[in-house]
Amino acid sequence: MAWLTIVLLAVNKFHVASIIDNELVSVVALVLIIGQIEVDNRIVNLEVKIMDFLGKISYGIYVIHPLLIFFLSKILIGIKLSPFYKYPLVYLMVVGLTIFSSFLSYKYIERYFLSYKKKFEVVKSASTTQQRTN
Repeated sequence: MAWLTIVLLAVNKFHVASIIDNELVSVVALVLIIGQIEVDNRIVNLEVKIMDFLGKISYGIYVIHPLLIFFLSKILIGIKLSPFYKYPLVYLMVVGLTIFSSFLSYKYIERYFLSYKKKFEVVKSASTTQQRTN
């Protein structure tokens, strides 16, 4: 049922009431996340290299995706194509450019700052804190 709801959301055919639509999407997402716990009955296996790659660049996807949608909508609005061709073109460009630019962002910007995380990481146990106060 959760996957059917996701498909209906993707094709914009899911609407119950504007007030609770977002809450229903949240519940569906929660059901899908909980469904990943059971190893034997997974419908979609997220333990594959492409999902690992997308997980690494997910912050870039989160940040860059809306910007690319905005800029590409400004650029592509003047193109005279039928919607049958224009929509796939827009989706492919947005997804492709988002993944590509997120990869570049991860490789040349994020990894640099992530390397500093280890230098400032301090893990204190309760026993370490008590020894210093005694």
